[in-house]
Amino acid sequence: MIDRNPSDPFCGLFPGGIESLRVAWHHLRVPGPPPGFALDADEIAHPDPGRRFARRTIQLIDCAQGCETLALIDKASPHSRYDLMLSEVSPTTKSTATDVGPATGCALWRTGANFVRYCSDPAVAEQFSLAGGELHLALNCDPHTQDRESVQAAKQFHLHLLYWDAPLLAPLSAARTLGEIPDARLRRQALDPLSFLGAQLLSEALSGIDLGIPGAALLPADPAAALSGERPLGCLIQLPGWGVLDSPDFEDLIRRIHERLESLAARMLETFTGHRDTPAPWVRHPPLPHREI
Repeated sequence: MIDRNPSDPFCGLFPGGIESLRVAWHHLRVPGPPPGFALDADEIAHPDPGRRFARRTIQLIDCAQGCETLALIDKASPHSRYDLMLSEVSPTTKSTATDVGPATGCALWRTGANFVRYCSDPAVAEQFSLAGGELHLALNCDPHTQDRESVQAAKQFHLHLLYWDAPLLAPLSAARTLGEIPDARLRRQALDPLSFLGAQLLSEALSGIDLGIPGAALLPADPAAALSGERPLGCLIQLPGWGVLDSPDFEDLIRRIHERLESLAARMLETFTGHRDTPAPWVRHPPLPHREI
């Protein structure tokens, strides 16, 4: 049975028991960069990513015989205490896993695997007090929305390398439940209304895909485990270990997943607007009448 919260117009999209889901709201306080690290106009909006990231680039990695380049970048607006970004920085925009060559994709994921190995080194963990922390590798892409008035409009193919240390995570122990947040606006910011429906759509889109990695599995949906905190939200693929990131098979899997999700996105756009094509900059396709959706 679905919990009905009269203040939340999206409650019908959630499974029963959603009010018990623990959510963090203003709990994490990530130290910001020094004032001199603030971005200037070029670093926010210049079309050449090499110019945008020049001051913060730690290392350049040549890929595909000079046709593509990865930059290891210090984040100006960090999401965690230790936050690096690995980004493709060619002048031509390359936003997705299928826009870059396999060699570039393999270099990106291999660097992610090396970040895991580095943080797992006992000497490193002791030096930087990493015990009890959380490591994440995060990837996102939005190749078509390039008309935002923010740095989010300039997205290259990239990977976030994140580590939260234990003291930074400690305030999460005081996290509240969703049911304790009556304000619909705050509820929506704490939990994406499509968290569960979106996961179902992704699972269906990936159904039957050959993962190509021994021991990998597309996990069936388990809302109860997500609500209890035993599993993260979303469509989950279980991997046998971090070491698979070193394999060309993993790069190929990410590429094939992106192709399926790109097809899903086009079908959803057509369902709600009647169009499969990307709209012109600063334009959005209007939604179809409800009776036609």
